Amino acid sequence: MAMNSGVSASFMSSLAKANVNIRVIAQGSSERQVAVVVAGEDTSRALRAAHMAFTLSQTTCSVVILGGTGKLGSALIRQLNAQKESLKKNLNLGVCVSAIASRKKMIMGESSGLCLSTSADVDEMLRGEKAKDLDMEALTAMLEADVNPHRVVVDCTNDDGIAGFYERWMSSGINVISPGRRAGAGPLSRYDAIREAQRANS
Repeated sequence: MAMNSGVSASFMSSLAKANVNIRVIAQGSSERQVAVVVAGEDTSRALRAAHMAFTLSQTTCSVVILGGTGKLGSALIRQLNAQKESLKKNLNLGVCVSAIASRKKMIMGESSGLCLSTSADVDEMLRGEKAKDLDMEALTAMLEADVNPHRVVVDCTNDDGIAGFYERWMSSGINVISPGRRAGAGPLSRYDAIREAQRANS
């Protein structure tokens, strides 16, 4: 840190972006080391965020796809599979689909994510034994518990109920991508809350 400006800023910024609250900061007298104290439940996320900030490990993005059996969801799955190797090679980015849902069913993967090669695989999985009834609270709890600092929900639905979760997700540092208009065309109070959460976590 003594010889290179911005090292400490990059470290602290990586933790802030991962929604990790720093309780204590200490710097060595030689200015070659810095230590932080975080809550016990944030340690894994903090470590991953720091490693990714200094490219000590591949950046992994946890992705949840809602509406995965429709036209948009199916096209997204094809794109992710087609670009997987290119993203890894050119951007050092790994994409892990941690959950996928249709209108009525959902399936959540293990830590390694779901293996999806075609939309037919998705249909088959959502009809299988491991599929559960769609439960947005359970899905949100899984997202909030994920230690990965890079989490994204891709909402391919046009569901007003799902749009109601956007503000909560964004407040937890979870990014939301949606082609739908429900968030912008619904109640003004909800829109304002979403925009406020977006500003607070950008």
